Amino acid sequence: MRFRKHSLLAKTVFTVLASISILTLSAAAEDASGKFVLTRKVHWGTVVLPPGEYTYKLERHSSQFILVRAASGAPGFMMMASSISSTAPGKPDSLQLQKLGDEWFVQSMNISGLEEELHFRVQPPRTEVAKVAGSTRMASLSKP
Repeated sequence: MRFRKHSLLAKTVFTVLASISILTLSAAAEDASGKFVLTRKVHWGTVVLPPGEYTYKLERHSSQFILVRAASGAPGFMMMASSISSTAPGKPDSLQLQKLGDEWFVQSMNISGLEEELHFRVQPPRTEVAKVAGSTRMASLSKP
């Protein structure tokens, strides 16, 4: 009898601990995904996104990387956040843009389900100045 009581207790404890572990792992592995619409051309890192509808997916275990693709199914791209900060509960999902000159750049993305804000490096197009030999004229060239 004594052996069966301990065996039943051990099984019960093991089942409860296993259930808690599984729930914790599944909660930690939650993904964040959603959609957003761009009404103008926007630079995101080295990629230029035309206006349109896009989807994103962020896997919790690799929250520095976000997969973005056009809702039409066109090939997507993966971006790495330069930093991540915690946000207050209830802050809505949002994509923050920064305007430099006439161009728009993705600066950060708030994901309310994770209570995180991903920050991205704003990389304006580089401008180089070239001198023509024997002349004082200068030309300005842009590189993507």
